[in-house]
Amino acid sequence: ILDYAFDNCSSLKEVTLSKNLKEFYQPAFTDCGNIEKITIEGHEKYKSVNNGLIDTTNNELVWACKTTVIPDYVTRIGSRFSIPELSEVLDYDTVI
Repeated sequence: ILDYAFDNCSSLKEVTLSKNLKEFYQPAFTDCGNIEKITIEGHEKYKSVNNGLIDTTNNELVWACKTTVIPDYVTRIGSRFSIPELSEVLDYDTVI
């Protein structure tokens, strides 16, 4: 999925990614603030957990939507997130 492929697609509510996905670039869904569900099944590298996309090689949260609950085992948050995207996901009072 290329950067900005679905840019500003506000009607997009759910994203299902293929198990054949090679790489994921979060900017593919820039300004798609109404996404509520992210799923991927049977992928070697990525898995969807609590409506977030996790890179299983390093437990990095690579994508989140407004309903994502970040699992305790996540050790990194992707560098391509912007503050508005994370503000819907993180409770800044509990982030260390």
